[in-house]
Amino acid sequence: MYRFEFLDGLPPYGPAAIPFPQDGRGAFREGVVIRFHGADGTSWVGNFQRGSSQGFDCAVDHPDHHLVIVVAGGKGYVVDPDLKRQTHSFGGGIDFVRQVPSLNIVVISDGIRLAAFCARGIAWSSDRISWDGIRNIAITGSTLRGEAWSPIPPAWHPFEVDLLTGESRGAVYP
Repeated sequence: MYRFEFLDGLPPYGPAAIPFPQDGRGAFREGVVIRFHGADGTSWVGNFQRGSSQGFDCAVDHPDHHLVIVVAGGKGYVVDPDLKRQTHSFGGGIDFVRQVPSLNIVVISDGIRLAAFCARGIAWSSDRISWDGIRNIAITGSTLRGEAWSPIPPAWHPFEVDLLTGESRGAVYP
């Protein structure tokens, strides 16, 4: 299993960082820089270009216990650290990521809907829950509770999502 650490910037020496996305867009711009450490003592550096949520960066183990989920400024990447490449990318405005070890899932949100990764890939993706924003997320057992924004009337409204199925109750988006 690979471990990873965020770096303050691109290393000034050693092999060049591998750019993500791997199509070369933004390859010469510093993004979120992460060093991956293999069990065999090898390491490599990835340079992940940010999405539209400039302030949200994170990395977590994928539920398959091999891949790594990286979010750079809201842009999501699923990375195979052995092959030093992304298996796919997702989102652009991701602003929430939480591992739920008891269910072996990773829950993500872009502020209007939720989704969960399981060991096989995407377990589920909810319908739109909010007009523009989700806050105060709490997970108890297999239930996620939070508040969703609605402009009609302008207020935050409680909702919950079944983390086993992705079904929501109390969503405010029509």
